[in-house]
Amino acid sequence: MAPRSSTANHSPSVFFGPHKGAFRFLYLQAPEKARDLCKTAGFDPNRLLTGEAFVPREWLARFWSEFQALPELHVTPNTLTASKLLLLQDLGDWGKAFQHAPQFGAAFQLWSQHWVQWTEQNQAHSYGLPESMKQVRGRLEFQWPALEVPPSVILYWCFTLLTSLLGLGLTSSDITLIQLPSWALPKKADRKKKILDELERELGIRFQTTPDRFRLHLKEKALKKPLAHSDPSLFLFLQARLQNQRDDRSPTKKGWLEKVRYQISNQLNDPNLNSETLSEALGLSQRTLERRLQTLRLSFRTLKQEVQEQRACELLASGYSSKEVAQSVGFEDFSSFSRAFKKWTGQTPVEFRKKQTKR
Repeated sequence: MAPRSSTANHSPSVFFGPHKGAFRFLYLQAPEKARDLCKTAGFDPNRLLTGEAFVPREWLARFWSEFQALPELHVTPNTLTASKLLLLQDLGDWGKAFQHAPQFGAAFQLWSQHWVQWTEQNQAHSYGLPESMKQVRGRLEFQWPALEVPPSVILYWCFTLLTSLLGLGLTSSDITLIQLPSWALPKKADRKKKILDELERELGIRFQTTPDRFRLHLKEKALKKPLAHSDPSLFLFLQARLQNQRDDRSPTKKGWLEKVRYQISNQLNDPNLNSETLSEALGLSQRTLERRLQTLRLSFRTLKQEVQEQRACELLASGYSSKEVAQSVGFEDFSSFSRAFKKWTGQTPVEFRKKQTKR
């Protein structure tokens, strides 16, 4: 199984795929640190880099702290190297679709769609994601608020997109503007200039800076340029599969609500069950889950009570004692369960069970 949350009780899990390039760099530069970090969470470093790994957000923050502590990491060539170690297959179907897009215009659009979706799903427990993103006809812009995350995280996200595009055939002549957020770079002018000069030598691109955002603008003709691994048929297939995955998470579909009920039912006897632990099990942020339930005029509390009532009635009708049922549906004491059950059905659990046995 892929690594899941284990170091913190009910700490939200984050998809580790986009972070794998940075982890590979840490493993190459400081293997003992990487192994010790994995050991604290019970992860096998090799398995962490295979499959769809999910890690606790708290562990991810510790990982980035170790990454930031590497010698001279803030001098961005190291961060750039880390971004080159990210493989598009680390991102699952989305990475494959991006790799096989027919043109850079389609790849650009796909990147922005995925980023919006990923940000929405991970708002409550992501790490270093931008506050907003804009994409209009070859112009991509990320904006960050004043986040308490290492600057190397921000630079890593910027370079991940850029190196992925360059690896697929984009050239420096296709770019009309590229800017980095200045607060993620050293404050001293000489150090900042040294970094920008090193980036220009490495990539052949002249970077500018702006206060709080990353900008990447492509020439109009570059949008029609085919990618190195363009495969229109595979791209359409992967796009359809990604759309199906989005539809499965749509709150307007009955199947999605049934999945929510199913997860609540599985966790009913957990005294720590709440909207946070439920959202983790569903692979959503707590905020996204609550917003989707609101569109259906539901809340976690009302949905949990519906599931508790249904399960309690089923168990009582099957002959289980009232005390056994109370524990099974998440009540710590029988009197609380009895009051809740009467409120739901107009009968006490004992009365309900007697009527069922007479049938």
